[in-house]
Amino acid sequence: MRTLKAGGFYFVLVFGAGFALGAVRVLYVVPIVGTRTAELIESPIMLVVTVLAARRAVRRFAIPPAPSRRIAVGLIALALLLLAEFTLVLSLRGLTIGEYFDSRDPVSGPVYLAMLGVLALMPLLVARKAAPTGDLPPSARGLADGVRGAATVLSIRPHNLHWLAGTPAQKDLCAHGGLLLTHEGQVLIDDADKNWALSAAALMLLRTLTSDHTPQSRVGDQLFPCCGHAMFVQPGRDEVWIPGCANGRDWQVLHGEGKVSLVFEGGRQVSVSQAEWRAAVLEFSEAVEGFYAGNARKQPFDAYDAAGFEAFRAEWARRRDAARPWRFPGPAPSRPGDRAARPGGIELGCREGGSL
Repeated sequence: MRTLKAGGFYFVLVFGAGFALGAVRVLYVVPIVGTRTAELIESPIMLVVTVLAARRAVRRFAIPPAPSRRIAVGLIALALLLLAEFTLVLSLRGLTIGEYFDSRDPVSGPVYLAMLGVLALMPLLVARKAAPTGDLPPSARGLADGVRGAATVLSIRPHNLHWLAGTPAQKDLCAHGGLLLTHEGQVLIDDADKNWALSAAALMLLRTLTSDHTPQSRVGDQLFPCCGHAMFVQPGRDEVWIPGCANGRDWQVLHGEGKVSLVFEGGRQVSVSQAEWRAAVLEFSEAVEGFYAGNARKQPFDAYDAAGFEAFRAEWARRRDAARPWRFPGPAPSRPGDRAARPGGIELGCREGGSL
């Protein structure tokens, strides 16, 4: 379903831009330079539009880099574009399909056909270029430099991060959204349409960097809980307790001999190196933490809740900084939500219903 939505979104972006440019071309450019030159001038502009639209579509709908999924997005967009071209556009121009092909210029016509091929392939092509580390936050740039390539083997990505509808942003302390987990380009978990508590999930994943997560020894109720009712300080322990409901997404995490084994429901198992697991977990936690950047300061309900919230922030920062494969001299590392570290006083936390 996400592939279909991504293809439709990709089509809307390209067709909308092409329709607008076509109107400008016919009304203003053709009378000056002629049809052939006008269409050739439009082609590189549409190429840029296609690249940007493809990138936007695959990122918005978290389409994994598997060639079959990316090409499917392009083919869906191509089919919709041809359908629109042979119905809406021809009816507006008063042409039959035969008259349409006869009217194509012998030079600009083949260029247009080539652009259709580019449209179909571009979602795959944009996936083959790695994002430059300059586009990432400083912590993520360090991660990319420290374990470059590791996160491409295993990817744990949040999808559609959001606050609860109808809840003021400063009152919703939990980042909500879906999950997409891939291994070597193959989708293992597609929960893009779910509404998990992703800030709590980030802390659970950070705990698995130093501990197993099994039915006998858990780091939390689920790795991706449906909700987090509260955050409680545990006297004598440096772990915050985040109880939740029975729903969520879970799998086992087992450490051994430099490897981390992930055991999923139904018995499916994959193994990655310790560095690959660390890179994937840090990538996820940085993405969730970054979602809070620039938002209003969160408001715990009372001093009791504030203490649990503070414990949550402290554990998150401690585990995150301990896991990073680099160290810097200087002042103590910041915690998620420290105003000195992030404008707007971002804080992380989770409460069911989003009100503290």
